[in-house]
Amino acid sequence: MITVADENNAIAHIQQAVLEVDQRLDINNIASLTSMFDEKRQRHLNAAWLAIVLASTSLLMVCIGINGIVSYLVKVRRYSLGVKLSMGADNYRLLKESLLELMQPIIMSLVLAFSLAFLIIGYCMSLPGVDLPIDWWLTTVIWLGLLAISVLASFFPINQTLRQDPIKALRNE
Repeated sequence: MITVADENNAIAHIQQAVLEVDQRLDINNIASLTSMFDEKRQRHLNAAWLAIVLASTSLLMVCIGINGIVSYLVKVRRYSLGVKLSMGADNYRLLKESLLELMQPIIMSLVLAFSLAFLIIGYCMSLPGVDLPIDWWLTTVIWLGLLAISVLASFFPINQTLRQDPIKALRNE
């Protein structure tokens, strides 16, 4: 192992030394350990960036899907909310009840998705030679982030319906 500051000069020196020993030896592919490590590292960095882009796109699609589901569920419940509002129900209580009802399918889907992920990870970890370290902090942050996005996506359509005149909410449009 040779340690030098200038890799290009060292490679030329090594090639010259080998040619002095035997002219038939052809050395074309000499690389330093640093350049080989950088090449391998770059492949992993590219794969990591690709994974980040795909995960971000998937998360965006999940958020759009949650928003669509919540908007549909609020539109379906709009008539019953209008009836309750016209009978004098408290907006805070209706908001709380509606959020709890809308969060049930969302929480169930999150539980199912994470259960399937843990099942797949558990299966992969049972395979020989496969090591999948789980970052529990990151998993918790993702779980709480999706839950917060779901609550926000549920809050705004319900709040908009509850702030309307009850007569508008009773119309089937």
